[in-house]
Amino acid sequence: MYEYIKGDIVDFGLDYLVIECNNIGYHIHSSQHTIASLMENKENVSVFTKLIVKEDDMSLCGFSSRRELEVFKLLISVSGIGVKVALGMLSAFHFDELLSIIQTENVNMLTKAPGIGKKTAQRAVLELKDKVAKHFDEVLVPNVTLVTHEVSDAMSDAINALVALEYRHTDVKKALSAFSGDIDNVEEIIKFGLLQLSVL
Repeated sequence: MYEYIKGDIVDFGLDYLVIECNNIGYHIHSSQHTIASLMENKENVSVFTKLIVKEDDMSLCGFSSRRELEVFKLLISVSGIGVKVALGMLSAFHFDELLSIIQTENVNMLTKAPGIGKKTAQRAVLELKDKVAKHFDEVLVPNVTLVTHEVSDAMSDAINALVALEYRHTDVKKALSAFSGDIDNVEEIIKFGLLQLSVL
């Protein structure tokens, strides 16, 4: 029904975005990788979407790339993998890494995603391996390049706040090293940090 939605990000959480387009705010469920990738520039972003229709609910899922959307569609085609679990998988792994895990039949690695037991992981590999080979000619596991910057007062406050939540100092610094937004906005830094720490 909706191919994509283009607008400004006005709110976000660990698993959703709110995008305002033509005075309408769309609540879009998404992966933490998509959310983190859109934090640098929140204006005029495009999110490729899929409308999920159930008997008692309708929800919208969206991603920053068509490739991630296609991987999401593959995941929810597997019996036992619903929207929440699929988004958890795409948050635990970059989508190309997930394709590689499926191709190499790495069941043990797949079980590290939230909500995925060994039987579900085996089923996913069995049902998706041939589809991945057919629909994705090239699978690249991304290399993550960390962005470094000076530590501002706001950054220091954010680090202290996250450490106070019982995250390890080294993990907090690693998570925030990829931050490229407003280094004087404590709230934005903390939200970004929480997103990153959830997948470390």
